[in-house]
Amino acid sequence: MAPSRFHRNPSEHGSYMSKQRPRNCAVISRLLRFAAVVSCALVAAACGCHGDGRTAEPAAAALQHEVQTRIDAFSAVLADSMAKKSPNEVESFLKRVCPASNPEGKLNILFLAVLDTHGVMVATKAEKGLSGAHNLGNYHVVSDAIRKRRPLQSALYLQGDRKVYIVASPLLRKEEVEGVLIIGIDSEELTESGITEKEFMSLVFRTYRSTTP
Repeated sequence: MAPSRFHRNPSEHGSYMSKQRPRNCAVISRLLRFAAVVSCALVAAACGCHGDGRTAEPAAAALQHEVQTRIDAFSAVLADSMAKKSPNEVESFLKRVCPASNPEGKLNILFLAVLDTHGVMVATKAEKGLSGAHNLGNYHVVSDAIRKRRPLQSALYLQGDRKVYIVASPLLRKEEVEGVLIIGIDSEELTESGITEKEFMSLVFRTYRSTTP
């Protein structure tokens, strides 16, 4: 009787199984690696990280908190004043809050400025001797913050090659952009705190939305 074409002798069966084991092991190995990557991503998201997945350093996280606190505290009043087209109110507010912008000595604000939606300076309160802040509207970060409707940061040089870091935060009132708040931080402030430029640029700030009728 001729052997069935579906029948394998023991030696053939052993050879077939030996070929299948490496293939199965490779599939299992890939699945385990994928599971490990997913687990790491979930842990990183839960811990609060930069955009590149790294956990925020304490100094950078503290700076983020300080800047966000000022965005939340200043935006509502400034958005309302800009909506009323009252530059005097804007200037008065900046003069009032600037001396108190560093209440606990944690963050030295180099300057505050408010621009309209065309990038034109409305008011500014800056450290004595600081020049060049009136040209802030020329930087792409300002127009990008208005277009994207969220705070963005950048490094730039003022007159005299003084390097500063700024956060440009749109002033929203009833979902309409009324202007931009600029918070300027001296580059030496970051250096002394041990915060690198890369860390500063990777921070994420929230947009404050005023709902005042």
